[in-house]
Amino acid sequence: MGRCALAKALAWPLPPDPPPTRPPTCTRRGTAPAAPLPPAGQLEITAIAHATRRAVVVFSADAPELLTGAEYEANGPRLKLAYHRHYYGLGEHYNSLVPIH
Repeated sequence: MGRCALAKALAWPLPPDPPPTRPPTCTRRGTAPAAPLPPAGQLEITAIAHATRRAVVVFSADAPELLTGAEYEANGPRLKLAYHRHYYGLGEHYNSLVPIH
């Protein structure tokens, strides 16, 4: 869910994104592969968990599943999201998941 959609859904403004912290000329050194990054947008995922009072679990191919809002487990089934870093050229994004019956 994008920042604008989240702000509209929760009916409150989100703070602006911080400026990049490293200059664009920096490069990664070494030949070892980089460690997988955790899913982006954890602040927004936490906000969704608290706003809906539901646990949210994020599945990703690059990281273990991330559970947010565990204190809301008794309130109903978890909201399930899939994190995609690069999927058909769309860039980083989340998709909601529903069970197949």
